[in-house]
Amino acid sequence: MNAGIDIELSPRLLKKIQHPVNEGWFKNASDFVEVAVRYYLERHTDEMWEEYVEHEIKAGLHEKY
Repeated sequence: MNAGIDIELSPRLLKKIQHPVNEGWFKNASDFVEVAVRYYLERHTDEMWEEYVEHEIKAGLHEKY
């Protein structure tokens, strides 16, 4: 099941997206963005979790119980 989101892009970024779409590499801008997000998450998820856990640990050290 797919879910939709609305995003706003600068004209410059939209132009960069449209080129590979127009060349047939992607069905449309939404397809491009989906692939780009998936690519980013596949390469950065571990790093993001590590930063999140580190932040939570540091925040927890300053909590008063």
